[in-house]
Amino acid sequence: MKKREKSTTDQVLLVFITVLFVLMNLMFILGKFYPLQSPNFCTEVFQMMKENRGYFTALEFLGVATLFVDLIGRFEQFSKNAKILRVLAVAFIMVMFLVKIFVFYIDSAYLTE
Repeated sequence: MKKREKSTTDQVLLVFITVLFVLMNLMFILGKFYPLQSPNFCTEVFQMMKENRGYFTALEFLGVATLFVDLIGRFEQFSKNAKILRVLAVAFIMVMFLVKIFVFYIDSAYLTE
C-alpha cells in the first residue's frame, strides 16, 4: 500500500515539475523576446532569472534530467495521448534549457544589449 502511495506522490511531483518548467519557459520567452507585448511580471521574472542564472541553470538541469530519465524509464506505462503530451513537454523543456544557456551566454559576453 505504501509503495502505491509513494508512486502516486512521485507522479504528481513530476507532473508539477513539468507544468512549472513549461510556465517558467513561457515567461522566459515572453520576457526576453516580447518585453513590450508581455505582462510586466514576465519581464521581471526574466530579469530575476538573468540575475540568478547560475542557480536556475543548476536546478533546471536537475529537473530536466529527472524528467528525461522518468520519461525513458516509464514510457510504456503511459497511455498513447499521455506519451505524446509528455514527449512534447519534455522536448520543449530540454530545447528551452539549451536556448537559455545560449541566451545567457550571449548576455554575459556583452554581445547584446
